[in-house]
Amino acid sequence: MAELKKYELIKTMIYEVDTDEDSIEYRLEIYRRENVFKGIVYRKELYRMRANYKGGLAKCDESMFSPDNNFNLNLMNYNESEEDIINIFYNELEKNVSSLN
Repeated sequence: MAELKKYELIKTMIYEVDTDEDSIEYRLEIYRRENVFKGIVYRKELYRMRANYKGGLAKCDESMFSPDNNFNLNLMNYNESEEDIINIFYNELEKNVSSLN
């Protein structure tokens, strides 16, 4: 028989990282099930969309958050507190972005 596990979203945090070349925005979502926590990281990406209308073709740029698997492989592990998730994310961010304050 299948078992349903329910996770509650308890915190969403937005991080803006300014680098020498660009600015990167991340969203960290922290979920809890009983006393178990996990995190999912999304990175804001710019997508070019094209829509066809009777009057012609419309182009628009849209920013959306997409899952960032560079972080999620480590954050999907279950941890004991939401602070653990935040610390793991910050440590991974330091590895990926040099000279992070």
